[in-house]
Amino acid sequence: MEVTKIVLTGGPCAGKSKAINSIKKHFEESGYNVIIINESATELINSGIKPFGENRIDPYSFQKIIFDYQLMKERILGNSTFGNKKDTIVIHDRGIMDNKAYLEEQDFNRLLREKRKQEIFLLERYDAVAHLVTAADGAEQFYTLSNNSARTETIEEARALDLKTKLSWLGHDYLSIVNNSHDFNYKISKTLNIIENTLKKEKLKQQRKFLLDYKYVNNLFSTYPHKTFYIEQQYLPTEDNIYRFRKKTLNNCSSYTVTLEQLIGTSKKIILENHKIDEKKYYNVTLDNFDNMYAIQKERNFVLYDNQYFKIDRFKNDLCLLEIDWSSLNKLPIDIPIIDDVTDRDDYYNFMLSKKFK
Repeated sequence: MEVTKIVLTGGPCAGKSKAINSIKKHFEESGYNVIIINESATELINSGIKPFGENRIDPYSFQKIIFDYQLMKERILGNSTFGNKKDTIVIHDRGIMDNKAYLEEQDFNRLLREKRKQEIFLLERYDAVAHLVTAADGAEQFYTLSNNSARTETIEEARALDLKTKLSWLGHDYLSIVNNSHDFNYKISKTLNIIENTLKKEKLKQQRKFLLDYKYVNNLFSTYPHKTFYIEQQYLPTEDNIYRFRKKTLNNCSSYTVTLEQLIGTSKKIILENHKIDEKKYYNVTLDNFDNMYAIQKERNFVLYDNQYFKIDRFKNDLCLLEIDWSSLNKLPIDIPIIDDVTDRDDYYNFMLSKKFK
């Protein structure tokens, strides 16, 4: 029995409530046990604890309450299957990182210090994040305040909050953005597809990859929102597949994962296995297999542009590569300094680069 944790987030009036009803119905009919963790802020506001109106509390105190309440619900509901032997999907109507969208950076960091939490662990406590874009961005005719008494934002405020929410989740490896380019049924369908792909035991991962001119990459970062992590990847080849051990660092704090990959050229790979490990296991495995492993270090920047989410990796020797999932690619900024499309070039796959750099 497996438990998969999915965050459904987005700006005001994005359709989360309707999406959750569809998700629950669809996956229960498919044989899953589905647990819904409802939005903490709405529950608190409806109970009379709110950062606006009469008897309001200050925004920082409100977010502290949400933080504790959210973690408490996730601990009780998200980590218990109540003896159910079915595979379980836990749908979080917003996750803990949504708090960041409602606070200034210094206040969010203060909250982390007070709660003795690290951002990277809060970010990666969920298996996937689906961000539904507010109707105020591309479907304005459907934007309304009437269906949620806790909602007070104007269209302009909703757009700004939607952006802040997306930025709060920058750095999650499996963040998907569902925009309003089609009708709402398509939005629901795409959200279901995101969850179905997350649930697959073996996942086909397809990416477009571009070689960038390193001299102009810093200009790009000064223009578009991004978040920087530092990544060390160590590869242990087997006869048929490759084990990838990853150390991912933010603010001097690291998370560790192991992934079993089956390569199909540089643009495609099948993820056969992916799970978190602790620091001790990471170093034990990599030291025990030192002579047979290949390592690579890179700076990874998660970049947001026009409701698209892509990654720019900077390696030693001024090598810069942009990666974006096939399913996410719409259009790239015209000022991205692309030298070449290297999607089908095996020598630009990270494992091949690690062999070259050894």
